[in-house]
Amino acid sequence: MNTKSPHQKEMNTNNERRTPCAPEVEKGVLGLCINQTERIHECVKMGVTEEFFFTPLYKKLWSFIKDRATQNLPFDMATLGQAAMDAKIIDREGGASLLAELIAKSSPVLALPEHIRILNAKRIRREIIKRAAEATALAYDEETDSSEYSALEIMGYSAELRRELQRTKTATTLADSLSHEVWPSINERNEKHTHILGVRTGFPAVDDALGGLRGGTVTILGARPSTGKTALSLNMGRSIAEDIKKNRPGSKLVYLTAEMAPKALAERMLSSCAGVDINQAVTQPHGVTQEQADRLRRSKKYLGALPVEFHPVAGMNTAEIAALIRQEHLHSGVPVACVVLDYLQLIQGDKAKKYANRNEEIGEVSRGLHQIATELNIPMLILSQLNRNAADKAPTMADLRESGSIEQDADAIILLHRPAPDKEKMEENPVSFDAFLNIVKNRDGKTADINLSWTPEYQLFRETRKQE
Repeated sequence: MNTKSPHQKEMNTNNERRTPCAPEVEKGVLGLCINQTERIHECVKMGVTEEFFFTPLYKKLWSFIKDRATQNLPFDMATLGQAAMDAKIIDREGGASLLAELIAKSSPVLALPEHIRILNAKRIRREIIKRAAEATALAYDEETDSSEYSALEIMGYSAELRRELQRTKTATTLADSLSHEVWPSINERNEKHTHILGVRTGFPAVDDALGGLRGGTVTILGARPSTGKTALSLNMGRSIAEDIKKNRPGSKLVYLTAEMAPKALAERMLSSCAGVDINQAVTQPHGVTQEQADRLRRSKKYLGALPVEFHPVAGMNTAEIAALIRQEHLHSGVPVACVVLDYLQLIQGDKAKKYANRNEEIGEVSRGLHQIATELNIPMLILSQLNRNAADKAPTMADLRESGSIEQDADAIILLHRPAPDKEKMEENPVSFDAFLNIVKNRDGKTADINLSWTPEYQLFRETRKQE
């Protein structure tokens, strides 16, 4: 005869580890809710669901009493017991004694938040175990297409659960935050005699306004299609990599590309560094001059020494990208100092979820990327498309395509505007055109309007002084 109680039946057959659960706490919470129905509403507000309970009977009982409380049905012991029996939640023999036992073991009212925290922590651990088993099975499955990406997606989801578990275990006091976060930042500014503590983009006015790209922050770089946002991100990427090499040796820049191939990105970076039209070298019958070839050769050597990695992420969703970043940062041997993503609207949300519209999906992608930046304390520069409006109209945050919650999630938003070329200026300088950067949101500092010059042959933006 099997004498195991319901909460003891689910075991890991490999090592007989007990599944995380707290049956006595489950009884205490249920007993308190049965005895004081107003506590059911408190539990619901704190996010309690049937998944907080491991024992199958307690799962059913929680859903039963929650539904009765929602419908304002009677909660006296006789009525409740009879209703539970009629619903086949409890047995007719021993059912009443079970309810009495639960009430006798009720949690103290003041202990309810802590008991819910315990149940939530156990729930998260059970979910992590389940997801890890699924990911392991998929990792072994070499016959199913893209099984490794599915495994990465599950691992990313498990990491989200891990962060949720961490939130249930820790709280930061004001004293701790001041001592370990605020004060070290103030000291670092004083010692370095600068407020620019993040990685530098190579655009002084941008770095001055933002303080560089700082750990745990997300900066959105928005532009209309064919305006040059990828070129600008590569210009910034080169400077970021130079700053990493100089001030953060042993770490790297990870450039995630959902649109262009790494070869095309490398060509653009080489062209802007050497000041040579790369298309001329590739498509023209006579190629480039000897002097241009020498510049390309020197630039190739220089760029090859920078800590930059290109990762294609076309078709991947947020969880898969988060798993990739986490893998590169924690397990590759070279931590990530900054991430650039090109571009937001090409990233998918949860493949198993149905979204009401694309805005909702992009909003979830935006939140997921901000979570991974915060978790790993890595700055992220995320490119985003803007709606196609009139070319001569300066863009605003409202032009962010499928904006979802991008405006709320981003720590800073920079918009690139390249108006139609002025004919007189084209006659004066036919290879360089005006462009503008507008820092329209900066959570920790000032906004700014920045003048740029744009040289399309070299895919090169430069910051210029504003003409009086």
